[in-house]
Amino acid sequence: GSFVRGEDHKNSDIDFLVEFIDRDNKTLLNLIGLELDLEEIFNRKVDVITYNSIHPLLKEYILREQDVLYEEKSKNIS
Repeated sequence: GSFVRGEDHKNSDIDFLVEFIDRDNKTLLNLIGLELDLEEIFNRKVDVITYNSIHPLLKEYILREQDVLYEEKSKNIS
């Protein structure tokens, strides 16, 4: 969104693209809770979407523009 591009202004929202490692946590209620928590932290409107919910026509643009804030490395057990 505009924050990644450096085009944000005082009324800009913040867009978050999230991926849940634990599929049991990927619920609408958890997404809404995360959105509300982030709005409280940043004191502005926040949009939270998942990779699977990206509109196909916007997917390439969004993925090219994304900035990773946190990434958990997979734990491979040999």
